[in-house]
Amino acid sequence: MPHVILDTRYGKVHSFHRTWTADSVLAQSAEGLDEAISTAGMLAR
Repeated sequence: MPHVILDTRYGKVHSFHRTWTADSVLAQSAEGLDEAISTAGMLAR
């Protein structure tokens, strides 16, 4: 299932994503809420 990763200020989620799922087309990373919503909308199509 496609999903968007939105991290906290600690950066642990993005670090995990870069290490384990960065090559996956199902996991996209976003830097902020607006980008996360936009990316999720594109993935939902």
